Amino acid sequence: MLTSLSIKNFGLIDQFEIEFFHRLNVITGETGAGKSILIDALRYVLGEKLHSSQIRNSDTQCSVEAVFELSKMQINEFAEFAEYISEEQPTLIILRIHLPDGRIKNKINGFRVTTSKLKLIGNHLIDFHGPYEHQLLFSEQAHIKILDRLCKIKETKNDYQQLYNAYLNLHNELHKIHQLYQQSQEQLDLLKHQIFELEQVPLDTKKYSEIIQEHTQLNNIERLNEHTRQLINTLDDEQTGLNKTIINAFGALKALNTIDQSTTTFTEILSRIQDDSSELLSSLHNYLEYMSCEPEKTS
Repeated sequence: MLTSLSIKNFGLIDQFEIEFFHRLNVITGETGAGKSILIDALRYVLGEKLHSSQIRNSDTQCSVEAVFELSKMQINEFAEFAEYISEEQPTLIILRIHLPDGRIKNKINGFRVTTSKLKLIGNHLIDFHGPYEHQLLFSEQAHIKILDRLCKIKETKNDYQQLYNAYLNLHNELHKIHQLYQQSQEQLDLLKHQIFELEQVPLDTKKYSEIIQEHTQLNNIERLNEHTRQLINTLDDEQTGLNKTIINAFGALKALNTIDQSTTTFTEILSRIQDDSSELLSSLHNYLEYMSCEPEKTS
């Protein structure tokens, strides 16, 4: 039940606090005395909107605090709010503050909560009704709660809720699995179609070999360049290269030829070797230049 209500800077009220007692409480007064302000303040602290005209002084904060003492039966109804309420803490303190900059702070037993959660809790606490408004007994949700109490099916209801939640979790998992299956089937269909398209293309073994060769070259282009440079250095090094060795050999053969004319054939052979070496060196330079352009294909 509601045990106290504290109001600051709300409507005509600067500061006011009222306590309520068990059983029936009646507030009386002349028209305009401010009875409805208490109802408006109670509605506000339970999540209703606040109009700027309801703030007494807009330069200071407006606050309403309501204190409730809950019965054991009510605590059971608040099972979904166990983080704020328990049998060890049956007192429920709701504080709502409207700051001058328009921000609103909602607190339940010191914990910050959203306005939607505040409204949800308020629906369990108080039923506001007037002469022409629907009363609690006309609420289908209230009928269900009353029926549950009379049948004493709290434990059965909790068991059912747990089973239902487990069912929902399994249903969601099944839905995810079905989606994954659908995606895998779509991917499989796409791959089958691509394979079919490839199978329709006439196979040119020569062209295929050329593609494989080019692929191998591109994957090993750094190694190919390195080995080619090594070969060029081996042939064309000024000190130890093959060409330098051939030149030195020509000098030795010249001396040999002056002594024995039959060794002139050696000079002819060495000349062919020199020509082949020059051709090989030129080819290697061309190959190195060609390979230096190949990385552009991979970019």
